[in-house]
Amino acid sequence: MRKFLNKKIKILIAGNIFATGKGFQFNKEIPNDIILQEINKVIDTIYSNIKTINYTIFKEFYPADEKVSLLEEKYKYIKFHIDDIMELKLDSNWQLFEDILKEFKTKYRSRSKQVILKSNILEIKELKGTEIKENSKRIANLYQQVLKNSDFNIGVFNVETFISLKEKLPKQYQVYGYFLEKEMIGFRTSFKTNNALEASFIGIDYTKNLKYNLYQRMLIDYVNEGITKKATKINFGRTAETIKSCVGAEPVRMKLYVKSRKKMGRFLLKLIISNINPTEFSLRKPFKKMYYR
Repeated sequence: MRKFLNKKIKILIAGNIFATGKGFQFNKEIPNDIILQEINKVIDTIYSNIKTINYTIFKEFYPADEKVSLLEEKYKYIKFHIDDIMELKLDSNWQLFEDILKEFKTKYRSRSKQVILKSNILEIKELKGTEIKENSKRIANLYQQVLKNSDFNIGVFNVETFISLKEKLPKQYQVYGYFLEKEMIGFRTSFKTNNALEASFIGIDYTKNLKYNLYQRMLIDYVNEGITKKATKINFGRTAETIKSCVGAEPVRMKLYVKSRKKMGRFLLKLIISNINPTEFSLRKPFKKMYYR
């Protein structure tokens, strides 16, 4: 994928570049052909104003989304896949993470309890807009540490956006800080969209991560948050698939679509896509067998 995202290539993204999973929210009353027609009109307008754009990517669609056939047939986009997203479907009977633990096999139940025990020394605090601003330099540093450990990144997120989102969407958007003796060693952010909880950006001090099971604790806290907010599922995003599957998340193969601005670039595009291979990982199944029936 890095070959495709060469610095000399300019890509127009149709969809939310900073959301992993479904890139659009549409009014269900609007027909699919009208939706795509209007989006492509906007793309054409952007093309006419910015001559240096090489490609357009539509991100991204669930496997059963009916819009995708129109993208291929009518608008000549080419389908491709990158790493799966990880999702956990939540049972409406679950009230706390302890209810999930009862469904886990002994090994995974013991692991989760150990994570909670090792991380209980941490102070976990939901941050207000002013507190995000006060800790903005540390947040930026922790986020950069995650970026350095990431194999794939399509953009850089400005911490100021955290502040703006919290101010404008105080109920839907949350930022949680993880503190060790008053020092922030991690943060996580989340969005509540309709019936889903979106696990968004995180930051980690990797010198403290293993000792306090910081990342694993964040995953558990996402699950607790999803249950508390009555979400039907949690979208954990990409990367670290194996560890996310340890809390019950399962892979979903999303569809992305790309199109070259110039017809002569279509052949090259197909060659590039043929070299994009999703990362292989070991899927864990922590739930007892009856859960997977």
